[in-house]
Amino acid sequence: LHLLSQCGMSLHEREVGFTKRKNADLNESNTADSGPSKHTLSEADRRERQTFRLDSVRIALGGVATPVVRTVLLLVAIEYFALQDVGKGIIASASYVGLMASLFYAAAFASSSLKKSTLVALPTLVAGVLMVAAGFSESGMVFTLIVSLSVIFQSVRSPFMLGIYEDNYSPARRGKLYSWGLIFSLLVSVASNYLFASLLERQLELFRTILWGAGFSVILSSLIMFRIPSKPSLRRHENNPLRNLSIIFTDRRFGLITLSWFVAGFASLLVTPLRVVYLASSPPRGLDLSPMTVLIIVGIIPNVVRLAFTRVWGYLFDRANFIVLRIAMSLILGIGNVIFFLARDVSTLAIASAITNIGFAGTLLAWNLWVTKIAPPGRSQVYMSVHSFFTGLRGITAPLAGFLYINHFNIRGIGLLSFVLILASILLLLPHIRAGRSLVRSP
Repeated sequence: LHLLSQCGMSLHEREVGFTKRKNADLNESNTADSGPSKHTLSEADRRERQTFRLDSVRIALGGVATPVVRTVLLLVAIEYFALQDVGKGIIASASYVGLMASLFYAAAFASSSLKKSTLVALPTLVAGVLMVAAGFSESGMVFTLIVSLSVIFQSVRSPFMLGIYEDNYSPARRGKLYSWGLIFSLLVSVASNYLFASLLERQLELFRTILWGAGFSVILSSLIMFRIPSKPSLRRHENNPLRNLSIIFTDRRFGLITLSWFVAGFASLLVTPLRVVYLASSPPRGLDLSPMTVLIIVGIIPNVVRLAFTRVWGYLFDRANFIVLRIAMSLILGIGNVIFFLARDVSTLAIASAITNIGFAGTLLAWNLWVTKIAPPGRSQVYMSVHSFFTGLRGITAPLAGFLYINHFNIRGIGLLSFVLILASILLLLPHIRAGRSLVRSP
């Protein structure tokens, strides 16, 4: 952790080096105002630097739990507890229940005197404790309830986390700095995926050890979160969740992008839990691959690809037309979905997984930050809560719709359905490409 923290500090110094040189030049040319200006700039830089260092460690620790939430829980539900489709759908939808709840969580604490970092750390701490408790589950019902609650608490915090990024990160570097945190998380996720796959391949009962380890990692990340500098929200006029939802009508550009994101996200989430089902289930529904192969295709390959492309998307996020960027991400995801569910051999599945996650690397970064481009200053938190609510709404319905689909139709057709929905979302954005230029922030 110390090494990772020092690495984060060095990377931040590299990212902001040009800013420091520019500030030095300004101070030399305007000595009369150099005292106050220097103090203000150094304080902002100190806060950004401390946030980047601590948040990089926090995100990396979260990388231990990422493969658990995305793959291991569903794999255990299928292979160990033999849950029915409803139970699997509940687990797959849990994170999106948390995102919907974030609308109400953000409104409830909009005027709180608690710091934003505290409002992120508290649900994270609860989530870690619940994940440890899930390792003791003896029945499928108890397992489903506890892990679902754990995932919900991890998801409810997103509006306040974005509020911290808006307060502490320079707009010109927000994408680049956040992309480094994602890279740290992905590095840990790759190692964790391999370790978890090895343990489950040896003995499925070892899922308990995995949950205990991931739970303690989440608890540690919450303790680090308490130390990130932040300030209270104190926005009393944003404490009504229904009034906050009306933003999609009063800010038409935000409403349009949210609608397009809803359709594209529904298409992507329709197939996300079905990847594991398709790979792990017995024929004719699936390919009956081993746990190691499943985790390589849906865990290790995606993380390696995201490692390669996250920095690229972070660079483009700060500079490119956001609408064009969103269209490109969606097309790549759609193509990967079609290939994946038509594939029968492991090599084609690996290629499809790689294509899909080139696009997903961009959407993961953009999903967390894009409202900072469109929200008025100081309002990113409430905009994010609305965006998260609709993400949660599609996340709850899409996996359940996916499982309902495969109960009546061949699972291989789900990829094509996903692609058609993604094309529809792109059509919503095409007339507004020119307007997307106004969403670019100059570095």
